[in-house]
Amino acid sequence: MKIRAIENVYGLTKDKIYDVIKEEENFYEIIEDHGNERSYLKWRFEIVEELPEKWRIRQNSSEDVCKWFNNFPNSKIGGAFIGGGYEFLCFDSIKKETSYGYKSGIIKDYTEISLEQFQKLVLKENLNETKMKIIGYTLLKDSVENKAGAFYIKESNYVCREANYHSLEPKFVENNPEWFSAVYGEKYTEGEWVVITQDHKDYNNGKYQNAIGKYISNKPPNDEYKFYIDVPGEGRLACMEIRKATKEEIEKATKVVINDYTAKKEGELIAFGCQKFTSNELMAYKKLLNSTINAQINIHGVNVTEEMLDKLLAL
Repeated sequence: MKIRAIENVYGLTKDKIYDVIKEEENFYEIIEDHGNERSYLKWRFEIVEELPEKWRIRQNSSEDVCKWFNNFPNSKIGGAFIGGGYEFLCFDSIKKETSYGYKSGIIKDYTEISLEQFQKLVLKENLNETKMKIIGYTLLKDSVENKAGAFYIKESNYVCREANYHSLEPKFVENNPEWFSAVYGEKYTEGEWVVITQDHKDYNNGKYQNAIGKYISNKPPNDEYKFYIDVPGEGRLACMEIRKATKEEIEKATKVVINDYTAKKEGELIAFGCQKFTSNELMAYKKLLNSTINAQINIHGVNVTEEMLDKLLAL
């Protein structure tokens, strides 16, 4: 067994990994940094998680699992996909061989691992709350409402919704792991500013490439589009890839200056110095600019444009 030191003390270096020579109820015996055998209290360490020599994972765990097995050199698996016919995908780390199987078959010699273990130990990803989140769940077998492979988007902490609008409570999904498998994705917070890095060139003609907007939600992982974004002035759009916006990009997208007054959000109001407006007022002003009235709005001698109003509404 391997353990990692969680602090610097005599004979130990923080984050260094040590082999356990002997384990007792409250102590680990190791070879410390000076080459001596020494016992330390267990709380000074954390166990280093390792993959078993033979491991298996459910095929429907994630698209990343399918891709890894399909792309492994000389893989015996070339057609793994979400909703496919294999129950488990297997790997022998000694022989460097891939295989597939079912509960009743050869996989009884393989230890099942979770998707989190796969991402952390196989893909070497650091799965933590700042990087990844559950974006939804894949149905693992046919049910009354849906076929295996159906994807339920986690719209909130209270509802998961499938494309045909069949909804379930997340707690019900999480309490039935034999029916549902979590799907992980990049963690974005609703309302967070993001940049579209891959628009759909055929549908949108690339019009929104590099456009900035606010993240709404993920789409199903097998969908051609992956994200819903609220782009100021355009509304809700579907796109293929996004990234987090930089501080400079956000400032450029939201900054409105009139006569040296920079617009600020004050509770539910947008303020220019002592002048304050509600979102409903701004929407009404925008409607005037959009209408056949051809109205003009002037604040402190500066004409207000639709683009400026879109930025203000996005604050």
